[in-house]
This record gives sequence, structure tokens and C-alpha cells, in this order.
Amino acid sequence: MRIIKWTLAGLLFFLVALAWQLPAALVLSQAPLPPGVAVSGVQGTIWQGQVAQLSVQGLHFEQLRWQTRPWALLTGQLSLHLSSRPGVSQLGGDLALGLGGDIALDNLVLKVPVAPLVADMRLPVPSQVSGQLSVALAQYRKGAPWCEALSGKAQWLDAAVTNNFGDFDLGRIDADLACDQGAITAVVRDTPPRLGLELEARLEGENYQVRGFARPADDQPKALKDAFAFFGKAGSDGRYPVQFQGRLPR
Repeated sequence: MRIIKWTLAGLLFFLVALAWQLPAALVLSQAPLPPGVAVSGVQGTIWQGQVAQLSVQGLHFEQLRWQTRPWALLTGQLSLHLSSRPGVSQLGGDLALGLGGDIALDNLVLKVPVAPLVADMRLPVPSQVSGQLSVALAQYRKGAPWCEALSGKAQWLDAAVTNNFGDFDLGRIDADLACDQGAITAVVRDTPPRLGLELEARLEGENYQVRGFARPADDQPKALKDAFAFFGKAGSDGRYPVQFQGRLPR
């Protein structure tokens, strides 16, 4: 009986040691990746390692490292810390995945170029955009349809737009993010107020809507002011009503 116990204990120890040293490259080579996702230069184990480059729909992250917290497995969660090398794109934060499909993010930092994000979107005015999207989330909890909890901020840095009306430098556009009954909401303003944005956006299910006002600053180019005729007629206070809605692209 004692021999059986020691044999089982030895076998358990061997399996744990084997899993602990399981190469990440072997796991990723067997795991089907989603469309548009590619990795290269995989090093380390499933518990701690890095990929030289992660590509996601035209976005590229270099030297993305992960550090798994094994004790979280006892609570039915896969918990890990992510960090990439600062560059054109950057990713960092704490990610937790539950057995039931729960997703939790804490202290997330994401910086990516804007152009690839809107490449397939139908904008209100056909345009080319540039600049960088910077997202800082204190927390996010998955819920139906989008969130259970969300607090953070998104910024469009060095925002610029080129369309039939001209080339426009828009400065910085800020959005305060929150969760309202499962929908993602954002309060949007620009700094400095070149466009005078006062917008509220809402993403619920596959549908989004944006409502509010905009008022171009007096020192903005005439071409930019003329572009605001797209929104209709300005009110007595010089503000243009902004209202549009639609469905997310598939």
C-alpha cells in the first residue's frame, strides 16, 4: 500500500513538473489561432515566456511577455500579466480568464495606430485618419452584451483627418469610458476645443449611436467650418447638432 502511495505521488510530481516546463512554442503550434492573428519567435513555457512579435489585424506588438499566476488556477481562473516593448504599438496589464468564459482586465494600457482600426469602417464622411489611440482601463469585467463593469479613458492623440474638405489637425480627443446596464458608454471632448465636441456615445449589442454637439473654433480653417454643414444648420449658439447611429461592421 505504501509503495502505491509513493508511486502515485511520484507520478503526480512528474506530471506537474512536465506541465510546468511545457514549451509555449509546442502549445501554440497545436492551438488554432483566430483569423488575422499570427505569432513568431515563441520562447519560454506556458507559465512564463514571450513572443518576438504578435500581429492582430494589422497591429504589431513586439516582445510581448507573459507571466502566469499559478495559484489563480485553484480558483478556476487563468491569470497572467502581459507587457510588450514600447513602440508603435504597446500592450500591458493583468488578464484573468474564467472557466465560464468570464474575462477581467485590470490596469490595461494599450497604444496602437488609429488607421488600421478604422480601415474597414464606414465613416460619416469618407476620410483617411492618422494618429494614435491610447487606452487606459482601470478595470473591465465582461458582461451582457458588453460589460458588467468598466472604468477608464481613451485618447486619440495627434488626431488628423484628410477628406474631400481638406487636411485637418484635430489635436487630442478624449473619451471617458463607463458601463451602463451592459452597454459601453463614452463622453467625448476635444483638447484644445478645435471642434468643440460635446458628445455621448453608446454601444449596445451590435448597435452604436452618437449624440451631442460640435462647434468649430473661430481660428479653424474655413474648409473645416464648411464641413460642419454635413451635420445640418447651426443653432443660435453656433453649435451644430451631431446625431448618427448604425451597426458595427462584421
